[in-house]
Amino acid sequence: MKKFVASSLLLICFFVGFAQQKTQYTALDSLKNEKDATLLAQKILKLQSGSEANMRLLYTYYTNEGNTTKANEVLAAMVKKYPHGNAAFKKAMDSMNAEKDVQTQEKLLQQVEKDFPGKFLEIAYYTVADAYAQEKNLAKVDEYLAKIKNATYRPTAVNVVARHIMAYNPAFAEKMILPEIGQAKGDDFLNYATTYSNILAKMGRHKDALEYAKKAYDASGGKVNKLTGNYATLLSKDGQDQLAFDLLKPIVEKGQSTKEQKVVFLESYVKLNPGKDKNDYMTTIYSQIANEMKLEVAKIEINKPAPNFVVTDANGKKISLADFKGKVIVLDFWATWCAPCKESLPVMQLTADKYQKDPKVKFLFIHTWEMVADPLADAKDYFAKNKFRLDLYIDKKNPVTKVNPAVSSFGVTGIPAKFVIDGNGNIRFSIKGFINSRDDAAVAELSSMIDLAKGTL
Repeated sequence: MKKFVASSLLLICFFVGFAQQKTQYTALDSLKNEKDATLLAQKILKLQSGSEANMRLLYTYYTNEGNTTKANEVLAAMVKKYPHGNAAFKKAMDSMNAEKDVQTQEKLLQQVEKDFPGKFLEIAYYTVADAYAQEKNLAKVDEYLAKIKNATYRPTAVNVVARHIMAYNPAFAEKMILPEIGQAKGDDFLNYATTYSNILAKMGRHKDALEYAKKAYDASGGKVNKLTGNYATLLSKDGQDQLAFDLLKPIVEKGQSTKEQKVVFLESYVKLNPGKDKNDYMTTIYSQIANEMKLEVAKIEINKPAPNFVVTDANGKKISLADFKGKVIVLDFWATWCAPCKESLPVMQLTADKYQKDPKVKFLFIHTWEMVADPLADAKDYFAKNKFRLDLYIDKKNPVTKVNPAVSSFGVTGIPAKFVIDGNGNIRFSIKGFINSRDDAAVAELSSMIDLAKGTL
């Protein structure tokens, strides 16, 4: 996660100047909408020989067009022409961030400091501090956290590093948090209080942990399920099971609880209701969640013909919509670079497991919009590392048109994108982005869609 956050922030820093300039947006639209090939070539040539901002515009154009080869050529030329510019800075920072050896990473950072004086390096200081935290070199952690002065960024960095150190040295993590928490306000205080509560709990100081969990809960107005769960867990440890149960009940009944919160909830239920079966109680709650979800998804049901898409399976065999006649199919367009896509996969695995013995339901996890040369190997490796047992398909980019045909045939403009198609080849549900954020609600939501498409409701 550290690498992803740092890389994403660097990319934002690289393009922030461009994103704020309306004239550059207009220039980008001019390139995208130019129909005359000669005029387009002239515009591109002018941008290639222009300022870094011009070259950055051209890089963005090629990236949007899916032409990664040209985009990389422009990026390389930009770095060469402007060795102390934003692109060169981003490249240097990416190299540092990608380095796995922390000592080498530190040397690269020191070189960046020399080559790019005055640049925003708070992210890099955090990256190295966190790497040293994982190496358990606490002196280096102190050294690099001390360099982070930015009031907006420092609380995030200290919180994240403290959480990592807490696992093996909670006393040191407490020393990091205490000077910060007293002067923090708003969301910063809320985050510090949460981290400090977890540190205190790790140290076995549950009364103190409960105090800060309540402060975090109060600061959130009781509207953040995670903080409510933390508070309820410590209440339960303190013997306050009724309050813990009452706090968690609305979260569980909405299907928004985590597994850990559900455990605390059921433990409290058993203590409060001796002799009653907790499984029967949960069955009633699951039925209630499912019934409410059926009513909700019925409001967004559609019925339109699905395109006869073609993708290849993990063995290279081509399949199309026609191969699934009579079956309900669930399509999930995703990619390994897409964080929300990956966040939804555990829920998709739970739902796929639920229907694994149903011959009338088929799940297709279609990797698309690839950014690597071998998307199949990339996707298979991701599934293997995360122990997903999902049916993988590939929607590979056409080398001539630079278009991924299957996802384009559905008119998708962003992923993750999911479709539930009935046995007659009609799209019954289209889900843009991520579905419900918690397992129970998400599985109930998608299950209701599948069952409606099957005609069983």
